[in-house]
Amino acid sequence: FVDQLPGVRVFDRAQVHVPIEVLEAAEAELGDADTLIALGGGAAIGLGKALRVRHPHLALIALPTTFSGSEMTTMYGTTTGTVKQTGRSPAAQPDAVFYDVDFVKDLPVPLAVQSLTNGIAHVLSILSTGSLDPTQRGDAEAAAATVIRVSAIPPPPELDAVISARASSVFDPNAETTDAF
Repeated sequence: FVDQLPGVRVFDRAQVHVPIEVLEAAEAELGDADTLIALGGGAAIGLGKALRVRHPHLALIALPTTFSGSEMTTMYGTTTGTVKQTGRSPAAQPDAVFYDVDFVKDLPVPLAVQSLTNGIAHVLSILSTGSLDPTQRGDAEAAAATVIRVSAIPPPPELDAVISARASSVFDPNAETTDAF
């Protein structure tokens, strides 16, 4: 419905790793836009960031639907053929980020786990560089603690059974297999 609003254009062809052809197609549709709104996972956020780097006069608002945390960084990237190019620019960091539980509450568990793992990897990566000022380091440490806390939510009982059965078979090659596999 948002594409029915006056002056709003929707570009819904974001792809992972921001292929340069996708970036150029999105640029062609910018027209006289003054704001970019990136709603989605890494592909949509990455596209918004790459557009903002090329057009720093545009405001960028991020509404992430996954947990990677890339919306909080100055890193961006594009892909030309098989070559990924990354960079850092203050322009890549959104002006505002809005998190809403409704965006993630129905995220399939495997995707949520993958996204949380990616999120903690981003945090650990930036913490290992030593490039953060004390405030940024505190923010990164708080982000890591949040991901760890969220990841510590107990799994459903059926997942416990699968993990237990698989662990038993790893440690005891003579263990009987179960239906849990």
